[in-house]
Amino acid sequence: FLVQRLNNNTLLKTKMFQRAAAAAPLSMRSSVQHHARPFNNKQRHQRAPASISMTRRRHHVVSASFSVSDITGPVNDTVNDLKSTEGLKKLGVRVSMYAPATIMASTVFGLFPTMGACMEACGLGAPGGPLASLAGPLLFSTAGQVASVSAGVAGMLGIGGDIPAYLHSLIFLVAAASLWQYTTAGAASVLAINAYAFHYAHMATMLSNCAEVTSRVPYWLMGAVKKIALVGPGLVMAMLQLLPRAMEFASFEKIGFAPPGLLGPIGAAFLHPIVPWIIAISSLVWLTGEEKKITSFICGMGYLIPAISYCSTLMAPYGYALMFMHLYLGLQLLQEVTPYSSLIPNPL
Repeated sequence: FLVQRLNNNTLLKTKMFQRAAAAAPLSMRSSVQHHARPFNNKQRHQRAPASISMTRRRHHVVSASFSVSDITGPVNDTVNDLKSTEGLKKLGVRVSMYAPATIMASTVFGLFPTMGACMEACGLGAPGGPLASLAGPLLFSTAGQVASVSAGVAGMLGIGGDIPAYLHSLIFLVAAASLWQYTTAGAASVLAINAYAFHYAHMATMLSNCAEVTSRVPYWLMGAVKKIALVGPGLVMAMLQLLPRAMEFASFEKIGFAPPGLLGPIGAAFLHPIVPWIIAISSLVWLTGEEKKITSFICGMGYLIPAISYCSTLMAPYGYALMFMHLYLGLQLLQEVTPYSSLIPNPL
């Protein structure tokens, strides 16, 4: 009887202890369990010194943000693009996008010794306006030019995501707002108006392909901006030719404009009085979205012909930069009417 009574008391105390343990806070239980573990100095975790821990964390951050595959992957993709028709079309647009700012900055490596004469002919001198403080370090300093060339080459190869596009977009903005707006050729000269139109259009079209921008700007607004940017410069130049006494070639002649240019009779035909009417009407119809095939072809060729015939013969390096600005817009328009696996546009 005494043994049975002792057993019952032991069982009752055990149940009471279990209930108390279950009702105890989580921190108290974990603390009890922690101290209940046997202390083993050999199994105890040794904390690394602060310097080693900091080095490990930095190495982890760098490894997480940059890897060799971030370079080799895009380069391999670019090489593969050279092997297919669709890849060539995509690569052509990408090269045209980054070529203008890259060409202008490549003078830091001794290319285009005519840069000084070209700047003087364009009437570009001391920067002005609210962005003038950015023009020096971004456009004229050695570090800024090296960064521009590096970003341009990286962008052509598809390296760096949208970072090269952001840098070159800023370069276009600063060049247009702080240099071309204060050209001695006159802010209302055709040379300056042409520069405004193509610089801002290039910047807007470039930014419209950046993921961060498209995620923050409403789709309808971004689409409208890109549509205007694609045909806007051609429409502006066509309207200047249609308005009485609005078009003058004297400012362009200072930088080497001499029609018919490289394409000969095709360049001469492009200056026919009917051509600006065709481009203006096609641009307006294209903006409405009612017809996209024939109008895309006309607007696209409206960029390609002057790019090859006129811009390529202008003073370097601005002539080549302006040529690629034309090609960037023209190739995008012509892609809309170019069949798959073909390089020849078909507007019909």
